Amino acid sequence: NEKVVLNQVDAICGATLENGDYEIDAKAFSGGIVDCASRSGPIIVQATLDWLRDPQFVEQKWTLGIVTFNSQQQLLIEDLLVGLGFATYRIFVPVLSCVLIAARCGAAITSDVGGRQFGNQIDAMKSFQTTPRAYLLTPIVWSFLIGTPILCMAAYLAAKTTSLVTFVQNYPERGPDFWYHHFHRGLIIVGQDFYRGTGWLMAKLLCSGFGVAIISYFNGRRPKFSTSDVSRSITTTILVATLYVLIVHFIFSFFEYEGVVPGATLQDSGKAG
Repeated sequence: NEKVVLNQVDAICGATLENGDYEIDAKAFSGGIVDCASRSGPIIVQATLDWLRDPQFVEQKWTLGIVTFNSQQQLLIEDLLVGLGFATYRIFVPVLSCVLIAARCGAAITSDVGGRQFGNQIDAMKSFQTTPRAYLLTPIVWSFLIGTPILCMAAYLAAKTTSLVTFVQNYPERGPDFWYHHFHRGLIIVGQDFYRGTGWLMAKLLCSGFGVAIISYFNGRRPKFSTSDVSRSITTTILVATLYVLIVHFIFSFFEYEGVVPGATLQDSGKAG
């Protein structure tokens, strides 16, 4: 049974650590085969015969049996934190923030410009020989180009803080240092101030912000003869701008993640995008 097998493993390996892991001693292993076989019966004898036939089979079999559940759980948590940190910074937060900006801010811009168009304020600007694009489109574009990265970074900080608090509450014995090391392992590059892939991230955000600004402005500039036209233009902006943002991120995904391994070492991370 399991208890007998663990006792024989103790006899073979020679030492059992406090956390349940085993520290294998080569001399104890080779010297204890005969003694363990005489006391454990067919289990050790069969393992020895299997080792003579296929050493790799025995290595895999005993490794899976010796590694404890705590060790497996720790490896799983480490990999999950690495993937979570990478996906949060490069995928989840950028996509969600850009979609929300396209829907909320795009609708606000279209509503403002559409209201001016419906109230003949655009025609009044033209009567003063001013260019509506210079006074409306230019600040709108710059607002999106500056505000989209700022809002995305604020959302990332909020998501990262939530992840830290949740991890510490569920695994208080590991602490925030464990979370910080593995959460940022796929992002930090030695000798650089910015996270790995910040260039790609900024490119996606700027393309998304610029497109949403153009879409929202020109939907608002269309002729408006009633308040229903303003409402329809707002709905069109939400749908088109959201679809545009998703397409931008979809296209970038074909090139951004090529050759990227989130769990790579920090030195390897500096070579990849």
